[in-house]
Amino acid sequence: IIIAPTRELVLQIYNDAKKICSQSQINVAMHRGNSSKNQEVPSEGHRFLTTAKKNNIGKEHIIVATPGRLKALINESQFIDNATPKIKIDTTFVSQIVLDECDKMLATSARSSCMADDIDYVLTKVPEFTRILYYSATMSPNVRLHAQNRNRNPMFFSFEEGLSTDVLRR
Repeated sequence: IIIAPTRELVLQIYNDAKKICSQSQINVAMHRGNSSKNQEVPSEGHRFLTTAKKNNIGKEHIIVATPGRLKALINESQFIDNATPKIKIDTTFVSQIVLDECDKMLATSARSSCMADDIDYVLTKVPEFTRILYYSATMSPNVRLHAQNRNRNPMFFSFEEGLSTDVLRR
């Protein structure tokens, strides 16, 4: 699962992921806030994590979503009525969560506080050993604290301008 703070960033990540995965069997779906669930973009192969309306949304390998929409889709009841399934994300097999622009989502402003609450909720619904990757241009104290509270032995990497990628290979 890749979580990003804005609908625009979710769309950008989704488009990039679709290009990267286009020659593979990896399915990518996009779910973002303030849009009709019928306008969301499911994967085409129906493989890994979601169940949905009329079987045209399937099980994805990669889900790109905003925090609020992801929380809502984890909370959805399974059926609109006894016959029509809704989109519902099952987090049982989630192995990794990427928090992109995590400094914005975990900041102390009122809007970010709501996102942080949604992220915390999502993290309570994934398996205990799910890897959480925090990506940010700045590593604020809030991000560090969140990472330390949610991970065993978190590792922090900082990249400075001019730093050689050879450092990463070592």
